[in-house]
Formats: sequence, C-alpha cells, structure tokens
Amino acid sequence: MDYEKRKSYETEMEEIKVNPEREPIELSREQCLEAVKILEEAKHDVQVKMYDFVKTHKDSPSVINSRVRAEELRQADLLYI
Repeated sequence: MDYEKRKSYETEMEEIKVNPEREPIELSREQCLEAVKILEEAKHDVQVKMYDFVKTHKDSPSVINSRVRAEELRQADLLYI
C-alpha cells in the first residue's frame, strides 16, 4: 500500500478513536469471535513468514528487523482492505 493511502487510513482511525460523538456499537458474540479469528489468523501468517525468513536467511539482525517491520506494515494494510 502506498504512503498516501496508509496515511489516510491512519487519519481515519485516529478520528474514530477520539471522536466523542460516535456512539459505541454493541457487537454480537459471533461478530466478536469472527474479528478475533481474523486477527489471530493474520498474526499467525506473519509469524510463519517471519520464522521461515529468519530460518532461510542468515542475514544480520538489522536486515531481519527491517524485513519484520516491512512485513508488519504489509499485514496491517491487509487488515484495512
């Protein structure tokens, strides 16, 4: 995702967080469980990718850390889409 699109998502999320006029929405048990399921699947996918990356590449820790940050941003973008 390009920088401008990410910035617009971050701005929208920040407005949602601090908007006192917005009424909270009650989620049903099924909606809550589905949201947790999606989040846990995304976290697992990232962990598997990072484990495979570290296992196959014998790079310096700084290279691995930059790769981890890039993958973290990519997965965050997938949650927005």
